[in-house]
Amino acid sequence: MKSNNVSSKICMTGLSTALLLSTLGLGEIDTAHAKDQKNDSSSSKTQKQANEKTSQNSSVDDSDLKKAVQNAKDAGIDVKEGNIQHHKVTDKSIDKTKKEIQADYEKQIKDLEKATKKYKADQESYEKEVKEVKAYNDKQLKDYQDKVKKQKSSVDSAKKNPAQPKYSANLRGEKGHSYTKSGSWHNLKSKTIDNDIHVSSSGDVKSFKDLQNGNFAIHAYSDKKGKLSNDKIVQKVSWGNVKPKGKTVVKGDRVTKDLHNKVPSYKNPAYDTSGKNNKFGKTTQLHSVKAGNWVTIPNAVKLANGKAKDLQVKFSKSGTKLKYGGDYVTFWNEGGSINYYDGSADVNQTPPKDKITASYKVGDGKEKYLWTGATFDIDGGQELTMEDNNSAIVAMGGGLKADSDKVNKVSSSKYLGSTWGKNKGANLLDGTSSVPDGTAIFAKYADVISHSVNNTGVKGSTLVANGDFGMHVTTSIAKYPTLKKEPKKPTPPKVNYNFHDMSINPTTKKSVSKKDVGYDKDYNYTLDYQLPVIKKDKKDDASQDQSKDAKDTNLENPKDEINGKYKNDYQTFTLGDDLPDELNLQKDKIKVTDDKGKDVTKQGKLDVDEKHQSFRWTPKNPEEFSAQKLKVNVVSQVNGKADLKKWKKDNDTFEIPNTGYLELDHKKIPTNKVPVFVKKKVNSDIKKHILEDGNLKEHNKSKKGNDINYQLDYTLGNDKDYKKVTIKDDLEDVEDIKGVKVYLPKNQKSSLSKKEREDIDKALKNAHTKQDEFKPDSSSSNKDEQKRNDNIKDNDDEQNINIDLIKNNIDKLKKDKDGEIDVASLLKITDQKAKDIAKDIHIDDNIEYDKSHHIKPGTYKINIKGNNKKDGIDKTVNLKVDDKGNIELLPKDGKQSDDTKAKEDSNTTKNQKSQKDDKSTKSTQESERKNQNNQTDIDSNNSHKSNTKDSKGQDGDLDITKLGDLKVDNKKESFEWSPKDASLLKGKKVKVLLNSKFKDDVDYKNFAKGDKYIIPNTSEIQYDDKTENSNKVDTEIPKPKKPENVVPPKKEEPKKPAPKPQKPAPQPKKEESKKDLPMTGTEKSVAGVIIGAVLIGLAGVSTYLYRRKRS
Repeated sequence: MKSNNVSSKICMTGLSTALLLSTLGLGEIDTAHAKDQKNDSSSSKTQKQANEKTSQNSSVDDSDLKKAVQNAKDAGIDVKEGNIQHHKVTDKSIDKTKKEIQADYEKQIKDLEKATKKYKADQESYEKEVKEVKAYNDKQLKDYQDKVKKQKSSVDSAKKNPAQPKYSANLRGEKGHSYTKSGSWHNLKSKTIDNDIHVSSSGDVKSFKDLQNGNFAIHAYSDKKGKLSNDKIVQKVSWGNVKPKGKTVVKGDRVTKDLHNKVPSYKNPAYDTSGKNNKFGKTTQLHSVKAGNWVTIPNAVKLANGKAKDLQVKFSKSGTKLKYGGDYVTFWNEGGSINYYDGSADVNQTPPKDKITASYKVGDGKEKYLWTGATFDIDGGQELTMEDNNSAIVAMGGGLKADSDKVNKVSSSKYLGSTWGKNKGANLLDGTSSVPDGTAIFAKYADVISHSVNNTGVKGSTLVANGDFGMHVTTSIAKYPTLKKEPKKPTPPKVNYNFHDMSINPTTKKSVSKKDVGYDKDYNYTLDYQLPVIKKDKKDDASQDQSKDAKDTNLENPKDEINGKYKNDYQTFTLGDDLPDELNLQKDKIKVTDDKGKDVTKQGKLDVDEKHQSFRWTPKNPEEFSAQKLKVNVVSQVNGKADLKKWKKDNDTFEIPNTGYLELDHKKIPTNKVPVFVKKKVNSDIKKHILEDGNLKEHNKSKKGNDINYQLDYTLGNDKDYKKVTIKDDLEDVEDIKGVKVYLPKNQKSSLSKKEREDIDKALKNAHTKQDEFKPDSSSSNKDEQKRNDNIKDNDDEQNINIDLIKNNIDKLKKDKDGEIDVASLLKITDQKAKDIAKDIHIDDNIEYDKSHHIKPGTYKINIKGNNKKDGIDKTVNLKVDDKGNIELLPKDGKQSDDTKAKEDSNTTKNQKSQKDDKSTKSTQESERKNQNNQTDIDSNNSHKSNTKDSKGQDGDLDITKLGDLKVDNKKESFEWSPKDASLLKGKKVKVLLNSKFKDDVDYKNFAKGDKYIIPNTSEIQYDDKTENSNKVDTEIPKPKKPENVVPPKKEEPKKPAPKPQKPAPQPKKEESKKDLPMTGTEKSVAGVIIGAVLIGLAGVSTYLYRRKRS
């Protein structure tokens, strides 16, 4: 096959590229080349064979595509070559990729052939249409030339006409003045306007009809082609029943209105504007406008091509200022033409020399037009003046004379229309009815045409009136034809094509096993590389050191270093990483593996720079790793002695970034940037204090039966690598553990980051930890306390608090297979006014969940407490859950049935009866012991009250007890608390409040020191298997004073009849101790128990002797 070595270019999408990539997915072929290796012993040989296959088959025959491209270029198509499409392949995927590329080539060829065929067809159609247009235009131009010749002949003939007509001498007694004869018509010598337009007239005019019936015609042609086209010739002006537009236009005849205002007795109009006798139409629009202002008459201009445009008119007054009408000019549409007069003077006044100029333009007046037409009613000594040189008067009727051979102005006889003239009347000549008298024919080529009519002071004249402007006059003009435009030449289509080659684009990726790391502890990160095609360097310089060149390359924009693209193949590569100095690279733990996990580190040279914490691995034979995926496993540590301040992210976190790189032919391609995060170093610490009246102490004094509160301050260090942490305390057996709460102190809570607080809150919300109950000791003092607690609960029961289950939430809990539900949401808690008080309630529970986060079947105690101490709400209810998920609210725990209570009352009565005889014996000793302990009980009660405030966290502390499992050993008086997720509290301070009580009826002899007892205590924190102890605190308790020995009086036996037989007195059941100390939990001292036992024994012997004697 033919090899294709077209150089790489930036990728562009041609006609088929996008389709190819989207349908075939060539951009996603990423099969690892190394997967074809057979085994470790033959990997090098296999790799070389694969590379040879890749090299030999890395092109596809593109000759047909090149031929199609050349044909398209020859046809005139705009063909552009796109960038080479690179495909990542392996020896296994090469055949498949070749077929896909060949298919794309065939599609591109079809697209090129299709575009070529269509463009050729468009060219043929274009050339055919060009011929047709040319033939049409040639005919039109020939016809135009013929018309020009005809008009030129007429104009040339008119050159023989006189420049001025012949005038009759002393006409009607006007000495020294000559005018054309009434009823006569005179075609003047031809003229040239606007340099190249030649005009003339021909024919005879006896009446107005002759101007339109063909007996008369205006001839014109231009030397300039296209100048006199139909769209530039004004055929006529026609004003229909359309209201004119203008700022100063007002309806009606203002001249007549002014006359009537000034001369109320005069009832006739100043001028007859009715048009009642006009055979072309009566007046339908009568208006006045201030002189000097433009007026627009919509669609009044009719062009030779049949189109209509707006006419703009402006009337200007000069000369004698007339008495009536002021600044206004009255104009109207009699006969469909423009008619106007300038005002009026009194007949008895000196005849005025007033002048009115009418200016006309088509549309906005920006283009020039050829105007042809007639002016009528030039009578009574009036003069018609054409206001510029681009106009010509080519014919004139009777009663007129020209000013010169140029004929820019014509004048009328002062008697024309009064003593002589055709159809003279009250208003002198009668417009079109008087033609040819007082009539002049004009032609003009301009954007604005103007002509003036003025009085010359002839006796009897009072105003200037002009009418019938715009009436059609027959014209014979060589009009330039409208030619067809040549068709648009077809634009050559733009067709993109592109070639393909097969290679592997390099990729890099860095990942870290964990982002949060500790000091001087190993953490792993991985560098993953996809290598491109690597070919053996012909110069055999792959082993040269690349360090010097590589250090200066661009790590931020690697493609800039490779001219914006990746090459097909390379000769050398190096894998490496330069770590920040604050990280310690573990030299002996760097390993390079292939995609099968085989260690290939020794197949290259590994250079480690321990000073700069960097490494580079360069293969001995780079081509052996062509198109492979390699992985570098690296172990690093954060240097515990390094100064991390430049990496500070926030108050207690440092962020240390790093990137690795792949170096190809001395150019570096960086990996993504991967940071690791390390917390500010916090050392582990543990402090223990006695909390008394808000003060922390290491020593205090107390008494038996008194409460005591401990505060344990733990700092969970992040200087250790541990998975589990446990907080412990084992009290001496003379103490009775009553409660433990774990808090995050207020100052620690406020220093949490937003994420840390969110994590802790989430953990609390979803916490399902085990919380053991605290069981009070069975001593009498604890019984009294239990009794007090029961009284409190009974009082709570008297509160009108309603607790119901919410059925909808229970149903949701049964149906929801994946989620949990807060137990608080199952209860509806209301006060006596039915007000929902759930938000003011805190609920503790010991509910257990299965793996699907559903409540396990069983009965659970739910403790309900008010958040506000003043409420005094403290209530316990039971929830029963069966195996079907049904939930039932049970009565309050601790109530007894009537039968059980009756049995206990009966037993109590019997015991009291059997012990009645013992009371006298014990009374002395009991009274002495009670006297000694009475003050202790009072002090204990007072102490209990005073220490209550120390048993709870401070305002702002966060209760985190539920973050861990709380295990309580009520026999050993100890607890352990271990958070489920130790990482949440790593590097943070934790406060534990431990509530206890000194037992008042156990032996303290093991703690005796002189006349007092010293009760010591320490706490522990355990990190995995390593334990740290707190400082020691102790409490001093005074020894009780010894009671004096009192010998009980000897009891004489009374003389009485022999007693009746009695049943043996029941022996009191000895209560088993719950603790290791003897007789813990009873009010009786050891001596009292012994005396009681002796008395019971004596009573038994007496009964036995009595029965024997009777028998």
